Amino acid sequence: MEGASSSDILEGEIVGIRFGLATNHQIRIASIRDAKIDHANQLSNSFLGLPLEFGKCESCGATEADKCEGHFGYIELPVPIYHPAHVNELKQMLSLLCLKCLKIKKAKSTSGGIAERLLGVCCEEASHISIREKASDGASYLELKVPSRTRLHGDSWKFLERYGYRYGSNHTRPLLAREVKEIIRRIPEETRKKLKAKGHIPQEGYILECLPVPPNCLSVPDVSDGVSSMSVDPSRIELKNVLKKVIAIESSRSGETNFESHKAEADDIFRVVDTYLQVRGTAKAARHIDLRFGGAKMSDSSSSKAWAEKMRTLFIRKGSGFSSRSVITGDAYRKVNEVGIPMEIAHRITYEERVSVHNIGYLQDLVDNKMCLSYTQGSTTYSLRDGSKGHTVLKPGQIVHRRVMDGDVVFINRPPTTHKHSLQALRVYVHEDNTVKINPLMCGPLSADFDGDCVHLFYPQSLTAKAEVMELFSVDKQLRSSHTGHLILQMGLDSLLSLRVMLEQVFLSKATAQQLAMY
Repeated sequence: MEGASSSDILEGEIVGIRFGLATNHQIRIASIRDAKIDHANQLSNSFLGLPLEFGKCESCGATEADKCEGHFGYIELPVPIYHPAHVNELKQMLSLLCLKCLKIKKAKSTSGGIAERLLGVCCEEASHISIREKASDGASYLELKVPSRTRLHGDSWKFLERYGYRYGSNHTRPLLAREVKEIIRRIPEETRKKLKAKGHIPQEGYILECLPVPPNCLSVPDVSDGVSSMSVDPSRIELKNVLKKVIAIESSRSGETNFESHKAEADDIFRVVDTYLQVRGTAKAARHIDLRFGGAKMSDSSSSKAWAEKMRTLFIRKGSGFSSRSVITGDAYRKVNEVGIPMEIAHRITYEERVSVHNIGYLQDLVDNKMCLSYTQGSTTYSLRDGSKGHTVLKPGQIVHRRVMDGDVVFINRPPTTHKHSLQALRVYVHEDNTVKINPLMCGPLSADFDGDCVHLFYPQSLTAKAEVMELFSVDKQLRSSHTGHLILQMGLDSLLSLRVMLEQVFLSKATAQQLAMY
């Protein structure tokens, strides 16, 4: 029996991956501990992950930022709203449907008798209804419209009662997001297949009932000089406005809302959510859908600028904040495990030092001598540059960002070399020239010479990173090639040529030449 059970292995294969907008249920289950946020102070709470002002992540228990991936929360909206980025796409999809029977509309017959014309449409009373996108004071929504020449009767909009409200006696009527949600839920499977064939996929994510709150690590930390705020995350401000509007609507309610109140609340929520998503950034509708229907959206300049700033802050600046690039030159008077860093670079790039009872005196001297650019307390960074007011007294637990100094550890690489010995850990010495200087013997492992080659320098921040660099990349631990066993410290051809030119008039005695040949 045991042999039979062990051989009875179920096999499977992945036949496809489906992408779509996150549903409200998915937003809830993706949030840690079903973390519904209902107060502004919770937007940077400890259950959203590191970094924090103090303490550990309450979700995973991590105390270091690189050990916590961050955790999402969500804000539950008081009324469903249209997803601001997909209103037009939703309008295009619903325009293909008969809103009464939820089947694909049939084209009206322009020829033939009255019987043929009636049989050419699925529902006569709903066939002449069109859907258009409207905007009111910055809030977008869908509106139903019948031709002005059509004679209305009392129950013209009665069929919409099954989706939400029985409302309206004019030729136009707003279509609430709550009603659209019910329409999408009731679309039969056969109609869904036909919509997919036309390039439309009914998705619950078109309607927002929950707004995700990103982890703390995806927000720009506040930077202050101790007097005023120098850097504030604009998306966090807009998220607070969303939460304030949600709290205001929930506190002002008394009983069940009618159609007009529901419409007003949805418009108010739409405006603040739309502003937040423009600042934060969100996925846009598929491009081919807009082009197919002859529409071309003009990009909002303010939104583009905000998104570009977000990209620089979260990606570009993070990628290059602790690295530099420069042309290399030789300095034969320095050790092979040293690298010269220009003063300009050393004054801009920093190392992190956590203040403790053992080093507080040393770091306080650096702060007093203007060798530190800033310090961090919790999630707030304070500037220590010239012009900052007051004298700074360090406390244990703070993180000081000091300038690069002699003896610091860096590792160096010359792109595009990628072999094992192309990364070398070196000790820094700061000089006043404009290039990075290395001993000419380091040209071998870097595959470099001094004809304009550039190198990248990386500045490890944590103690763990520094230890790994010294153990894996230090010069004394990789003197011999792991492939050939030969010494990797060799001069480049240009260095050999320069020595030949410099010493062509120098002659060695036979005994001296024989001694040198032994090495």
